[in-house]
Formats: sequence, structure tokens, C-alpha cells
Amino acid sequence: GDPSVSDAQGAGPQRLTWLILHSCKMIILAAVYAIMNVFSFVALLYIGSGEFIVIAQLKILTTAVASTLFLGKRLSATKWRA
Repeated sequence: GDPSVSDAQGAGPQRLTWLILHSCKMIILAAVYAIMNVFSFVALLYIGSGEFIVIAQLKILTTAVASTLFLGKRLSATKWRA
């Protein structure tokens, strides 16, 4: 189908409600990512900037792992190395 056309029903708040109800898998990942961001700022209080940058980059790897586990998405070896 046309990627510019959505299956979301209604308009405004009704459409938002429909999108939320049909995005359960993404809500889990978004919550985990938000929690990781909060912990990142807390960690910055206790570690140096170099260590913080290395740990912050782990969010990319964590997101890739979560997408394979929760969404069943398969990543090629090239994408894992990237």
C-alpha cells in the first residue's frame, strides 16, 4: 500500500488513542529507552565524561538487541558491525 496512508482510524485525539493502542511493542522499547536516558544523567554525576560517552554509545547496541528480542527483527552481520 501507499506509505503515506495510515490505518489509524479517526482524527485528532481518536487517532492518537488508536495509535497508542496499536503500538504496544514500541511502547515497551520507548519506556526502556527513556529509563536508560534518566540513568545516563544520573551516571554522569558519578563518572567522568570519557566513561559516560562509552556507556552512552551502548544505547545503540542495547536498542539493536531489544529490537531483535521484542520485535523479532533480524539484523544482518553488517548491521551488527555498524
